[in-house]
Amino acid sequence: MASLARSTVFNGIGSAAMLASGFLTTVVAGRILGPEAVGVLALAAFVVSVAIAVLDLGLPGAMSRYLPELDAQRRTAEAENFARRMLLPYAGLTLFASVGLYFLLLRIGLPLAEKAPALATTASLIAVTTFLQSLGAYHYGVLKGRQRFDRFSKVALLSAAAQIGAAIVGSLLFGVAGALAAPLIGFCLPALLCFRTIFDRRLKIESGLLRRTLAFAGSTWLIYILTTIAWSRTEVYFLSNAWGNHAAGLFASGLNLANLAVQAPLFLTGALVPYLVTKRLSSPAAMAKAYAQALRYFALLVFPATFGAAAITPSLLPTLYGPSFADAVPSASLLIGGAASMAVITITQQFAFASERTGAVLWLSTLAAALSVLSGLTLTSAYGLEGAALGRVAIQVFVAMAMLLLARRWGWRSPLIDLARIALVSAGVATVAGLVAHAIPGVVGLLLAIAVAIAIYVVLIPVAGLLRPAEVEGVRLSSALLRRTSARKTI
Repeated sequence: MASLARSTVFNGIGSAAMLASGFLTTVVAGRILGPEAVGVLALAAFVVSVAIAVLDLGLPGAMSRYLPELDAQRRTAEAENFARRMLLPYAGLTLFASVGLYFLLLRIGLPLAEKAPALATTASLIAVTTFLQSLGAYHYGVLKGRQRFDRFSKVALLSAAAQIGAAIVGSLLFGVAGALAAPLIGFCLPALLCFRTIFDRRLKIESGLLRRTLAFAGSTWLIYILTTIAWSRTEVYFLSNAWGNHAAGLFASGLNLANLAVQAPLFLTGALVPYLVTKRLSSPAAMAKAYAQALRYFALLVFPATFGAAAITPSLLPTLYGPSFADAVPSASLLIGGAASMAVITITQQFAFASERTGAVLWLSTLAAALSVLSGLTLTSAYGLEGAALGRVAIQVFVAMAMLLLARRWGWRSPLIDLARIALVSAGVATVAGLVAHAIPGVVGLLLAIAVAIAIYVVLIPVAGLLRPAEVEGVRLSSALLRRTSARKTI
């Protein structure tokens, strides 16, 4: 348990740094350059995310899944060699495809704003970012698979600092082109770290392991592509074409806040798959118990974060991005509140990957991607911001309910009553936060609203029975073990 707690903390730090760097890049661009610049950034980010999903091949996820298995069997040398051997063909294919992406973008074009750089410049920045980010994703997958989350957090923090600095300097000196170059700068370090060592050709990869890895990578690759289409920024593409980059920028600001509210807690799940693999929670009873606990624990974090952020959005969004983003408040509030359903989706997928149950998740991801495109062609194109937000939230809720049914079919019973109790308490606390933020305008009101909401929620956790007494004691013991482990490492 101490190892999971420690890995979870370091994974959360690194993942939060990655999330914050992307979020702050858009905030900087919004404050300096306005909504249209954010729209261009969001469109570029959508193209990069789809390209990376296609180039991913499922290998970064496979590293997280199978490297801990080799380490648990004390096959450390084979694990290192396995990661290095898979890198070279992956890097070669990524480089070739990134060059192809550049020429493809030149041919099909992009709906760019007047202040955006020339298409050739934008296409080159997108292509290079895709290449570097793909290599960075592979390196992060290897670090997580080897359970070196402390190193992952260090690399992610340094990369985030570089990206934020590049966003500020680039936006001030070079406008939209400088802002587009910031993610490129941010992924230089993890991309370069991929090639620190040369693999040992004397070691061979076991054929059975290779078959399992390729089968797992293939199924998760398709899931990654489909979930990227469903959950990344598909609406931005349709908004850019139908309503212009200004509308896309407004929507992207709300979506960024929604991602910040939900992904920061959910990034803590990055240590789950390696932990489940090494601990071999393969019995139905053990996996079902772990699934129910994970749902409750992460609902305790995600529900108050999303509901609370939605309640203070009327003050939060214009404060962060500027008054020119005030029109984005209604759609942003809907996006942020509806993002709570992503807790169910993410946890269920993590457990499905750990138990190699990817078939049903693949079909559900296909349906979600199809619904996302259909929503873009209808609701988004016809009704703009509100249509895009409504369609996205409806699809998220539908997929979350389907995930719960899948989990029940696998024998993993969901704590529905506990989830409803957490949602009710979170909604009440969010209402208080919203009233405080409305009564006291500005940054002071926002900070006070957040502080009051946290204090009330912490008090209500034991009062409302959101955590059982044994679980409270378990959290206390895990925290103590984590502090002792970190102290020993420091010494």
